[in-house]
Amino acid sequence: MISIKQRIFIYFVSSLFVFSQTSAFAYTAQEQQYQQAQQQRAEQERIAQEVRAIFNNGMSAYQNKDYYACINYLSRIESFAGNNKNYNIALGESFRQLKNYNNAIKYLGRALQLGAQDFTTLTGLGYSYMDIGNYNGAYKYLSVANGRFANPDIAWNLGISCDKLGNQQCLLSSMRRVISLNPTYSVDAYLYSGFVYSNNKQFENSLNIYLLGLKYYPNDAKLNFYTGDIYYAAGKFDVCVPYLEKAVAVNKTFFDAYYLLGNAYLKLDNLEYAKDECQIMMKLNKYHEKTKDLCSAVQQRIMQKQMQEQMERDMIQQQIDDNQRMTDQNIAQSSMSAPIAGMGM
Repeated sequence: MISIKQRIFIYFVSSLFVFSQTSAFAYTAQEQQYQQAQQQRAEQERIAQEVRAIFNNGMSAYQNKDYYACINYLSRIESFAGNNKNYNIALGESFRQLKNYNNAIKYLGRALQLGAQDFTTLTGLGYSYMDIGNYNGAYKYLSVANGRFANPDIAWNLGISCDKLGNQQCLLSSMRRVISLNPTYSVDAYLYSGFVYSNNKQFENSLNIYLLGLKYYPNDAKLNFYTGDIYYAAGKFDVCVPYLEKAVAVNKTFFDAYYLLGNAYLKLDNLEYAKDECQIMMKLNKYHEKTKDLCSAVQQRIMQKQMQEQMERDMIQQQIDDNQRMTDQNIAQSSMSAPIAGMGM
């Protein structure tokens, strides 16, 4: 039989064996967990380095205006960099440059939500909305950009959007801003401004803006025409003629300018010049109502003048005839009253 001391010894030895096995197992598990964690960190660092490399390549392509390459790089890391403001700006602007406006709005809009208020984001959104015909959307972003940046492109496109929306005051203020930022940006900035003034019957302001435009665009046919038109409407026919003559000299098919010039000559009673304008209009479009109107007026005035001249000639001839009759009568009377030689002697 095993004594109590022997049993105690056996139990003690068995316990040590079990403890040693358990401890060894626990140590092995911890080491595996540590190794796995190290591997995960290494993998994460590898992925992070790869993402950074792709991001840098994409941004470099964007800076070099290689928009296809930019999209190719950046679209691969959206799950990693999708909340990066610059990532969305570069991707959105690349899509816009390639005329993919829906994606441009998607990514530039995300950049805006991430706090972007830069030139590219605001103008990119505005121009993208313009290109899809959403002028309300364009106005929303371009009006903000116009307040933040002194750039004639922004003011111009804001003005065009406002014109599409029927907002004439916004159109006028935008075009005046274009002119103030760059007087030679576009002749149309002066034309748009003049139209708005004229539509609101502010003809003096309209004239002043046209004259200002002529300082920079002296040979523009439309500017000369509309300047002449305002002077014509004000009854300053002699002043309007040089502008209208310049308009048709620059644009030899400027039909409306010929019509107004012909009428100005009529007002100045220069029928030969008016007739010349009528003949030019006949060559351009003899069936047009304005051609018929001017030529009819010229012909009528010529006939009236001829009749008047004939009447004046007749009156002069009548006066001559009357004077001659009076002279003849006086001579006859003088002859009758004079004594005849030899009679009554």
